[in-house]
Amino acid sequence: MNAPDDDDDDDDDRSSGGPKYIFERHEEKKIRRRLIMSALFFDFFAVAVIIALCVGGWTRSNEGWATTTMSEDSHLVTWSAAYRRSETGLQSTFIVSWFLSSTCYSEHNNNNDFAQGGCIHRKPGSPFNLGNIMNEIEIKLVETDSAYYGAGVEGMFEGLEDVDLSSAVTITSSRDAVASYVVFLVLCLGAWMCHGFVKRNSIAIKLNTWRVMACTQALAAIALLVASALTTASALKANAVLENYGSVFEYHSSGTSFKAMTWCAFGSHLFSLLAYFGSIFMWQRLQRPELYPPEPEPEPGAVPLAVAGFGENRRNRRDAPVHREHDPNSVDDELPPYSRVDPIASAMPSQEAPIIYAELLTNIRQLSVAVSLPAPAGNHTRGLVTPDGATLQLQHAGAQIFFPLPGRVQAQGAALPAPPPTSRAISWRLPLSTDDNASAPATRSLHDEPVPWTAPDLAPGSAVACRRCAAALVLEGTAQEWKDLPSENWAEMMDFWHCHKPTTDDERAADHEHLTKRGYGAGSSIAAQPGVGMVDLTSFLFRESDCAGLKFSQSPSRGAASDITSSAILARASDPPPRTLYVSCSGCAAHIGFFNVATSSVVLLKWRVSCRTTSSGAAPGSSECLAATLIATLSRSGSSKSVVVPAFQPSHQGAAAAAADDDDDEDEDDDAESSPSPPALHLWILNANIAYASSRCRGAAPRSAIKLLYREIPQAEADAMLESMTSDVQEVTLPSADIAVAAKALRASGELLPPGERVFREWNVG
Repeated sequence: MNAPDDDDDDDDDRSSGGPKYIFERHEEKKIRRRLIMSALFFDFFAVAVIIALCVGGWTRSNEGWATTTMSEDSHLVTWSAAYRRSETGLQSTFIVSWFLSSTCYSEHNNNNDFAQGGCIHRKPGSPFNLGNIMNEIEIKLVETDSAYYGAGVEGMFEGLEDVDLSSAVTITSSRDAVASYVVFLVLCLGAWMCHGFVKRNSIAIKLNTWRVMACTQALAAIALLVASALTTASALKANAVLENYGSVFEYHSSGTSFKAMTWCAFGSHLFSLLAYFGSIFMWQRLQRPELYPPEPEPEPGAVPLAVAGFGENRRNRRDAPVHREHDPNSVDDELPPYSRVDPIASAMPSQEAPIIYAELLTNIRQLSVAVSLPAPAGNHTRGLVTPDGATLQLQHAGAQIFFPLPGRVQAQGAALPAPPPTSRAISWRLPLSTDDNASAPATRSLHDEPVPWTAPDLAPGSAVACRRCAAALVLEGTAQEWKDLPSENWAEMMDFWHCHKPTTDDERAADHEHLTKRGYGAGSSIAAQPGVGMVDLTSFLFRESDCAGLKFSQSPSRGAASDITSSAILARASDPPPRTLYVSCSGCAAHIGFFNVATSSVVLLKWRVSCRTTSSGAAPGSSECLAATLIATLSRSGSSKSVVVPAFQPSHQGAAAAAADDDDDEDEDDDAESSPSPPALHLWILNANIAYASSRCRGAAPRSAIKLLYREIPQAEADAMLESMTSDVQEVTLPSADIAVAAKALRASGELLPPGERVFREWNVG
């Protein structure tokens, strides 16, 4: 009975006293190889990024004719400057970017038929001297203009004559940064070249040699850390210099992408360093045979003799070929799962259709066509225009697509330039036809932009109903007359006319008494009239007595106190009374407008109501009304930038009640307006009236739209823009729920564009 126990004890003693193996020798060799390959991959990425950052604009054209000279990922700082040509009087905006090795510029927002762009190549690490940079660009622009327009054409950057750029601080730390980058490249590449030489010739090296190579990589990491810190500091200092001249350079920003790339390269080299140290640790373990079980002896004849003349090193480097039967159910352990070939996926053809987008460029009488292919272009990928010049025919991957163009072009029946092989993006610029009968659709001026539901479009006596539940808000026959309201600055213009109209001395003396009794001026406002419907750009204005089926409240939440009259709400309001009340439909509780306390007028939003019109057409939505507002703002102020913010903010108590109500009823769209911090939209109009066609649009007819850049920003950032004294944005108000609808519509419109044209810097295109 005791013998088995004794045997078990002996086995335990042997197992505890013998070596414990975690991996076998060949497994640890495989791990070491993978560590070295990982280190090589991370360093390859870091070196590629650093070379791209150091080269910068050197890969770009310096002829001054190309507009695609800007690199989005490798500039230290960028800024804008207004430029005016003395010969034509045209003003345009130049975007200038400073790289480690050059300074590039690109012309935007010009009304001319050609835009300039190029790079002024410099020695890598040249200091940032703002005065010299602007002088060199100005000289380059004059040379390019003279070559295009003829000799004698001059221009200058506006505002530079009023400032002294010679006193600007010169940033010289970029030279040290480039030197540190070079040290990193030399050390890193030298270490890997030495490693490759040792591996190729199978040279046996000692532990000290591995340590020296590891120290070299560590020194390279220090050099890259110094270079990244210096370039980041240079970018911030250059941006600070531009900040001192904010009156001339309204837009300026340090290169976020540059800083991210250089620090990503540093992080990648750190991962490489860790993997490299891990491989050295594994190599040290492999030199200790007591840590591993003895390897079995090879079978006789399994390893053939080396070929005569190739030497011992050749025999050691090349393992003998061993024939192995392929097991279809086996998995190659050397490959990660995502690297193995899926026979089903590889045989599956792509079913996606190309994305085609065409835009009419009326100012230069050209048609821009952009195509995004689901698969790389091949020898059979080509495009041609039909004989009538109105349709694009695209052949790709055995399929043929006919795409109607938004205008007729001159290249009737001609084959378009073939795309580069393996390219997924194609772009063509086609000249418009000169035939009068086949000319491009005429574009409208800013003053001719259509306004949704003007007074002539509305039938006299028409009822106004809630668009959701069709409940009557203004009864049939109440609004016997519709009147268009004047523009927002009508009072200021009338005030200006009274002050500056031509009068005689006698009329001027008699006019002083009249000025005190006039009914308009800068402090005047428009009030609703009984039986008259006032038509604004995005709303209707009525007297409260002409309306029915309304509920008034101080908050949009369902639980807020409401009443059928505004006087009852104002009587219970705190002091000071609110300037605006919410107006909702008593039938479905939908938010349909506001009540202006100062003018005692009810404002009904056009996209929330319906009425009888004199012409056929779809009722306007919030997007159409927002577009009309943007056009009117651009026409009135001349500013192409706007910030869309909520119409008004409720009180603190109202916001808290609205937030509590949202928790109880999250599915209602109108409750979006009660968010305590609603979003805002920053819009920048590029073209107020374009004609376009997209393969992702329903229907083949060209469409008119506003092309703009947009950003979704928090409310705090929007308030800071509007309160800034130097801001060039205009305020546009809209209910919070409709701002969310507009943002969703803009995001959806971006899907109409090819992927490469949906983003510009930090802006989205819509």
